[in-house]
Amino acid sequence: DPGDERIIEVGGPDRVTMRELLLGIRGALRGRRDGPVVRLPLAAMRHALGAAEPLLLPVLPLTAGQLASFANPSDARPTQRLRELGPFRTLRNMLDDLTP
Repeated sequence: DPGDERIIEVGGPDRVTMRELLLGIRGALRGRRDGPVVRLPLAAMRHALGAAEPLLLPVLPLTAGQLASFANPSDARPTQRLRELGPFRTLRNMLDDLTP
């Protein structure tokens, strides 16, 4: 129900792809965005992580559940409550904070 605000979706003003996000983080941390980008099939990664989690969860860098956000739409719907919480920082502002 669009009027139901019991769930608060929070998102910033930027809409970026995973590639754009990762290149932005690389640029902020290393001072350059270039370099290889390895593309992996999401479904295969989710299945592999799901199988590995029972044994390796403490050492895995991410979980199959965390990858679910990339398999499903994850745009935050603008609501009155979200507008009251804002304004939100841009991705560029957050990446600038990572710069050494």
